[in-house]
Amino acid sequence: MASPLIGNGIMTLGYLLTFNPLTAIGAHAALHVASVLHGVDTTVTLPPHY
Repeated sequence: MASPLIGNGIMTLGYLLTFNPLTAIGAHAALHVASVLHGVDTTVTLPPHY
């Protein structure tokens, strides 16, 4: 649970420093990619990727 919280904190910090919504969108997409690549071993990803 710590990794998503750290990632979310970095995503929030990037947005607060730049006030650019593309920062949050790009970071959100990166978290989804990380979840698909690494989440199957640790957590259930939503939506499921088979």
